[in-house]
Amino acid sequence: MEYTWDIQTLKRDLSGNVVINVRWDCTATYNSASAHQDGGVDIPYLDPTASGFIPYDDLTQTEVWGWLNAQTGSFVSSSIQEQLSSSVNLKLNPPAPTTAEGLPW
Repeated sequence: MEYTWDIQTLKRDLSGNVVINVRWDCTATYNSASAHQDGGVDIPYLDPTASGFIPYDDLTQTEVWGWLNAQTGSFVSSSIQEQLSSSVNLKLNPPAPTTAEGLPW
């Protein structure tokens, strides 16, 4: 199973150019099947004059992934990957039908 994580967009407060939300997505792929999940994480407001503040134009993906991990506890990636893996496995190995419709004539 291959997992691809991406940061889709950053929502920011324009008055201080401070990021307040991060949108992400993850796609799991195996052979011809794939599953996708996306979400967002609110980031606590940090005063632009605070120590450690990084200006919006200077942010890197690594720093933003660090925020996500800090906010969600390892960014709950293992849980998301488990859900996506289950979805892909169901697509590749659908359960046998337990009901059928039709007419006998």
